[in-house]
Amino acid sequence: MAILKQDINFNLIFLIGVTIAATVLLTLYFVYSLSNVNVDYNTMEKDLKTTKANLTQTAKNLNQCTQQQLNISLELNESKKIEEKSREEYNKIYEDTEIELTKTQTGLKETKNQLDKTITELKDTANELGTKKAELSKAEKDIASMEKEINNLEEKKQELENLKDDMQNCKTNNNLDCYKGLT
Repeated sequence: MAILKQDINFNLIFLIGVTIAATVLLTLYFVYSLSNVNVDYNTMEKDLKTTKANLTQTAKNLNQCTQQQLNISLELNESKKIEEKSREEYNKIYEDTEIELTKTQTGLKETKNQLDKTITELKDTANELGTKKAELSKAEKDIASMEKEINNLEEKKQELENLKDDMQNCKTNNNLDCYKGLT
């Protein structure tokens, strides 16, 4: 049994050695694996910090963009209000101008009609004036002719009065020869 004891001890020592070697090998493997895991962890942690910094910067940029979009939206709304107000003012001015234009055109038509009527009346008056001038000229000629006739008649009247006076003298003188000289 001593051989068996020696065999058992030797087998036991061999098993313990194999167990120790396996434990050392497994420990070395786990240490190597853990160092790789630690390196991977550190790399991932560094990448995660970089990603977090990028995400923070992106969030800031997004907030800035959102704020700019809000500002632009407010400016756009303000511009739309100003545009609408300007459009309303333009439409009011346009309507007022249209009304004023219509009134002016109506007034212009009335003035033109009055002017046409006045021109017609002026032409009629000019024609009447021409007629009256012609009548006046004829009347002046008639007056001149009548004045000549009146002068002639007055001369004849004077001659007749002279003749009458002469006849009266002849009659008063009772002289017949006196009548013969009267012609």
